[in-house]
Amino acid sequence: YVSDARQATGTHAFDSIVIALGIIPFVGMILALLLLRNNQATDQGLVRRL
Repeated sequence: YVSDARQATGTHAFDSIVIALGIIPFVGMILALLLLRNNQATDQGLVRRL
C-alpha cells in the first residue's frame, strides 16, 4: 500500500520502506540495552554480567 501510494505521486516507491527497515534493528538494539538488566541470577553466577 505504501509503495503504491508513493508511486502514484511520482516519487521513489520504496524509499520510506527501506528507511523504516533500516531503522528497526537499531531500535531493537536500543530497547534490548535499556530493558535487559543484571539481576539475582547474575549475582549467583548463572548468567554473564551485561
